[in-house]
Amino acid sequence: MQENTVQKSANKGTVIASVTTASMFAGILLIPLLLQEVLHYSALATGLILLPQALAMGLAMTVGVL
Repeated sequence: MQENTVQKSANKGTVIASVTTASMFAGILLIPLLLQEVLHYSALATGLILLPQALAMGLAMTVGVL
């Protein structure tokens, strides 16, 4: 019986996409909540802390388009 390698490949892709989505969710929502609610940083301080991450993501998206 022949193995279905396409289905195995699709399963790996689904797992990778799920992990990527979860990590992006954590970076965009959960880290600012941690900084503000648990560590009691102000909104301005949280924004300044996360500014390098936002700039790096913008740069990566720009380079990806080119």
